[in-house]
Amino acid sequence: MKKQVDKTKVLTAAVITILCLIFVVGFIYGLNSVLAMEGADPPVVNEPPATPAPTSAQEAIDYLYRAVDMAVAGKPKAESKDEFDIDGDTLSVQGSQAVQAAAQFVCDDVETLLEDSFDAKTADFFAGIDDVLLRPDVTADEVESFTCDYIKYVCPSCGEESAEPLDHCEACGGVYPYNEVWKDDYVIALVLKEEDDDIVEKCFRQRSEAEIAALTADAVNGKMEISSTEVTYNELTVVFKVNRVNDELKELSYHKKMTVKADFAFIGDYAAVEGGSATFDLEEKNEFFLTWPSLKLNESTMSIEPGSDDNLLATLTCSDPAKQTVTWTSSDESIVKVDEEGYLKGGKHKVAEGKSAIITASFEFGGKTYSDSCEVFVRYPVESIALSKRKATMKAGDSLNLSVKFSPKKATVQTVTWYTENEAVVKVDPDGTIRAVAPGNAKIYCLSDDGYFRSSCEVTVK
Repeated sequence: MKKQVDKTKVLTAAVITILCLIFVVGFIYGLNSVLAMEGADPPVVNEPPATPAPTSAQEAIDYLYRAVDMAVAGKPKAESKDEFDIDGDTLSVQGSQAVQAAAQFVCDDVETLLEDSFDAKTADFFAGIDDVLLRPDVTADEVESFTCDYIKYVCPSCGEESAEPLDHCEACGGVYPYNEVWKDDYVIALVLKEEDDDIVEKCFRQRSEAEIAALTADAVNGKMEISSTEVTYNELTVVFKVNRVNDELKELSYHKKMTVKADFAFIGDYAAVEGGSATFDLEEKNEFFLTWPSLKLNESTMSIEPGSDDNLLATLTCSDPAKQTVTWTSSDESIVKVDEEGYLKGGKHKVAEGKSAIITASFEFGGKTYSDSCEVFVRYPVESIALSKRKATMKAGDSLNLSVKFSPKKATVQTVTWYTENEAVVKVDPDGTIRAVAPGNAKIYCLSDDGYFRSSCEVTVK
């Protein structure tokens, strides 16, 4: 008698088997792809600054004055802002329990009152900033210390950033050291000697007695009298941000950190409430923001396939950007054409492939021309590369040639640049020939000249 077969179970098992095969094959294929192509790693090219980063307080002060003079002459758009921050954790009130409890609820209202007591000032493009900007007045002997921040460190594999140089990336497991990348701006802080009262008088915005009286009247509104006020300055700082490529001043701010002690008494309808004194830490910031006219493209270099379309975007900084007319030009229309809206058309395969054209966008504003350019390459881009070997064992004195496989096969630029992590162990020639030098371990890797894709080979020399 033949054994009955449950077709449902057979079908289910077959489906599961097929799914497992698909998963295994897909996993292996994906793993091989990951091992073969370690990702894009564009070389770091730090654009040189117009002015080297200051290395002393005097250099920083001189740089600040030059940037301010340039801003006054250039007349960018400007606005001022004042911020106040009362540290509620430092608030201490001596007086009745009712006053102590009420004081905890008024910090935000006091901050708002202080901020509203200064009228924000603005100046449009080319109107002049003398009435908005508080000019600095500081000398080198008044500076306790200074810092200049413009460097960050970036993982070449995943882009993770760090304030310190690292030899590997915890975020993605990358084994390559972080790249040193220069930021667009210098952010320079001058920490002043707070024990010198003259610095406060001449370097920071001051309120007149009339302004203080008016502010106090608004605050207490006939309910309180402030009999005495004592201010101790804890930190005085001047901070400015400058575009390091063109020396345009972008921000300037004056920071005062202080401890305030005030004695008070209640009057009028509140005369029965016991007065007292309050002590708290307060930070005041007088900030100035400058905006310069400009035109910026969304790309500085890009690739386009022969005969295909793409586009560039131009961001205008000016009054009424939508009303401005942008002019687009190509250095060679047989390679890349561009229309009046920034749409690109790659040239024909036989004429344009492997070549590039400079696309420039410009506009007129305030009697000046502002522009930006992008180099557009016509080519079939590299999508991945893989070395012929992922691991190699050699003896000192031996040599081995590594080859590179490009994907897709029709990629236009099929060249790479070779590197070794340790020339004392293994060297590599421009053609990919590696030469074992001495026992040890080192990694050889190459970087595709198009797309900057990386692939490596771990070499053990015995």
